[in-house]
Amino acid sequence: MIGPGKYNEHCATVRTVAQARGVLLLVIAGNQGTGFECQGDPEIILELPGLLRGMAEELEKSHEHVLDLWDVLKKEAVPGRDGP
Repeated sequence: MIGPGKYNEHCATVRTVAQARGVLLLVIAGNQGTGFECQGDPEIILELPGLLRGMAEELEKSHEHVLDLWDVLKKEAVPGRDGP
């Protein structure tokens, strides 16, 4: 979407407080639903696809680690106690 979205004000606040050239805000199941907002200098916005691809690769790598940790935690869970 081009133009302000439902999280525009939040994104603007983060950009101002952080004194950032750009901000990408991703909200999952927020009080206004799930969505994202992007603000920044044009050259920053043009770099976003590459930055997002890099983030996706990092998340996929860490996802494997989280699943391994989850398996360990399940094995250590005590019967009758709420586990992970």
